[in-house]
Amino acid sequence: MAKKQAIETNEAGDAVEGQSVAGRALARSADQIRVALLKFVSDGAGPVTGAAGYATDRRERAGDADAAIRRIVRESQLSTGTSGFLTGLGGFVAMPVTIPAAFAGAALINARMVGAICHLRGYDLDDPFVQQMLLVTVAGGSANAALREVGVNVGRRAALAVDFHHGRIEGC
Repeated sequence: MAKKQAIETNEAGDAVEGQSVAGRALARSADQIRVALLKFVSDGAGPVTGAAGYATDRRERAGDADAAIRRIVRESQLSTGTSGFLTGLGGFVAMPVTIPAAFAGAALINARMVGAICHLRGYDLDDPFVQQMLLVTVAGGSANAALREVGVNVGRRAALAVDFHHGRIEGC
């Protein structure tokens, strides 16, 4: 007898068939991180302002957007470097705690930096497309590699669909 799999939906309403409990938990965790990161970019936390307020303040201090961006990048590099140094002080014994903390801190700092630059360049930080590009930028190499691979696969499929003998695309 075939095992019946329930069709579930994620928060976006997309069907998620046959996903394991661990896969669903990972997806929920990733979604919670995404929401928290975007909330931090939008609103900030504690004494740390959101990206738009940070960008506006830096533009007022620097005089123009390009000078503000240079300052924001410098400040973010200094903050990330300091954070990495401080989390490394615990040594080997503290690594299970300090490595995730260092990654989380760097993600927050970089997300605010990218959000501030987007704001200075006139992008709406509430636009879902801008938010997704912000997340891809902050995620860095692994997300970019995944997107690149998707592009390569799409390109390969498109190339295979071309009828080289007649220079036409199949089905056209």
